[in-house]
Amino acid sequence: MRAQIIPIDTTLKEENGVGLRPFPYPYRAALALCSDIDDATPELFTTVHRLLSLEEESEHGPGLGLEVADSLFVWANDPDLLGLLDNNDHPTPHAEALAELCRAGWIDSLHALGDFNDGPQPARERAEAAWSTLEQMEIGLKTWINHGNENNAQNLHARLGPSFVGDDPISPAYHADLAVEHGIRYYWWHELAAMPLSCRSPNAPAVMRAKAANAAKNALKRLGAKGWKVRDAATLEHLALPVRLRDGNRLWAFTRYNSHPRGIWTRPGRHCFRHQLSDQFLDRLVEWGGFAVVYTHFGQPRWDGRAPLFEPADLEALKRLQASYRSGKVLVATTTRLLDFWTASRTLAWHADADGDGPIRIRIERVSDPVAGSRQPTADDLMGIAFYTPAGREAVVTIAGNQVWGVEPFGPDEDGRSGIHLPWRKLETPDSRFALRVG
Repeated sequence: MRAQIIPIDTTLKEENGVGLRPFPYPYRAALALCSDIDDATPELFTTVHRLLSLEEESEHGPGLGLEVADSLFVWANDPDLLGLLDNNDHPTPHAEALAELCRAGWIDSLHALGDFNDGPQPARERAEAAWSTLEQMEIGLKTWINHGNENNAQNLHARLGPSFVGDDPISPAYHADLAVEHGIRYYWWHELAAMPLSCRSPNAPAVMRAKAANAAKNALKRLGAKGWKVRDAATLEHLALPVRLRDGNRLWAFTRYNSHPRGIWTRPGRHCFRHQLSDQFLDRLVEWGGFAVVYTHFGQPRWDGRAPLFEPADLEALKRLQASYRSGKVLVATTTRLLDFWTASRTLAWHADADGDGPIRIRIERVSDPVAGSRQPTADDLMGIAFYTPAGREAVVTIAGNQVWGVEPFGPDEDGRSGIHLPWRKLETPDSRFALRVG
């Protein structure tokens, strides 16, 4: 049995001259660098994030000031690598520093429960211990990233991972109920795309070609008795899709982006950004008005402190991304915050009352989330939400009849349209400056 995709309409509506802007103002596209924690040492983690996310001079050059989070292993299965617990289930020397970064949003995803590429299979009892430890340390992560090879039975359902049974109630590795109970809302389900997703131009020729190629591959899979490998075309169009797991729980499953001359499944690391963040891709991301969660491994290749942290071509690619961000073209955000914005904006129920000569009243009714359920949002849930409004008309936003404060005018933007928005707020710099205690 496979996880089932729940149909959803992500069209951004317009009503009475009011329309929901697809991105926080002033951005025209959005991107997250989503790193799996494999092979990362404490020293490498600190060095990479000081270069990428701080705005001060580092030993490898000026900091780029980008909002880039990372992932977490509960067990790294190697005492030299970054994990929360050692193999005896004792906190590592840097466990509290990792927990602080989780609570601050700079570690925002769980890279499965650990690295079980070489076995043994993680069992329910160990998963219970992991989730209990995370709760005790006040670590509440919303994003799960499937990890590794077929030995990782802990992983949640994936089309290309028949041995991933973490959401199968009859499996000894079952724990999806605990994941949902402890706040997991999103998961990467081993799907990749080589193009932007959730674009303002879903019928762009490259998208249509990709979907046509996928249909041809699906036909061959069915003929070859590999129907279980058939890929839904929606994974080539939407950043995330609501799915019903095998145990009945629901999560948003998201697709990541990769590009490499040797093929989409070439494992990306620090020396692959020249391919992933090329001028062509960033231009296309902006032109199409798309989203991308970039698949990478900051810990690969392993680093001895002597080799270049980033090759010149890859550092230049990251600087291109920095320039796009600073110019207001591409929003760079953590994976979870990007998904939070995308799901909130695509499931927001609202109406615009434009009668009379007074201000337009934009009434926020609810977030109709097929995963988390329908709820009345808070102002924090609406961070980055922007509405186009008719020229010359004032507008106010209300939730349950109460005016939302902090709303600001914007524009005109690149489309020549103006409106109001709740400004996007960047994460605050961590007090630790990403330093991890290692002894």
